[in-house]
Amino acid sequence: MQHWLKQIGVKTRYIDPGSPWQNGHNESFNGVFRDGCLDRWLFYSVQEARRVIGSWLEEYNTERPHGALNGISPARYVKKIREKTRKAALKREKH
Repeated sequence: MQHWLKQIGVKTRYIDPGSPWQNGHNESFNGVFRDGCLDRWLFYSVQEARRVIGSWLEEYNTERPHGALNGISPARYVKKIREKTRKAALKREKH
């Protein structure tokens, strides 16, 4: 992979070992994923792991409140944005 990236001119940047603060978003997700999913299950098969992780990701991406969204769930955030966009479009139509 590194050879191919070099051939096509893509420069890569790596996180220094022992420096998780260099990628805070990823490290934050990893912690939430481990605490909220991986540490709570003992998977007996790959299929079970896929099912459980898929379900957890669905909840994480729709229902779980996120700090980056001011403590609301992604689904509620999308609903608010769509409503705001709809109201703005209606306002533009009136003028």
